[in-house]
Amino acid sequence: IHPKTIKPLQNKNIPLYVRSFLQPEAAGTVISGEKTITPIPCFIFKVNQVLISIFPKDFSFIIEENLSHIFNILHKNKVKVNTMLNSAISFSVSVDNDEQKIKQLIADLSESYKVKYNTALE
Repeated sequence: IHPKTIKPLQNKNIPLYVRSFLQPEAAGTVISGEKTITPIPCFIFKVNQVLISIFPKDFSFIIEENLSHIFNILHKNKVKVNTMLNSAISFSVSVDNDEQKIKQLIADLSESYKVKYNTALE
């Protein structure tokens, strides 16, 4: 919905009801000026995690090809990513600590990247 559509409604305090074209019987959403209660934050707590930070060996940027290669290595080693953080020069993931999988994963990643990791994290 374009902001120019919503602004005149907001100016006159008129609610906009939005429904699905695919499921018109569904409840839909109301866009209005009413304040909604902010939900309580939710945290997921996991123990025995490994934080793996991956850097190009040549100090270049982490680009799509690097990410594709990294995810292929993760898949090959059957390691699921719990969280990830991407920056221009590094890519970090937290994963469950399965010692055998992690050992091989670090070895495979180290062939193409500089790898740092921390174990036994929560």
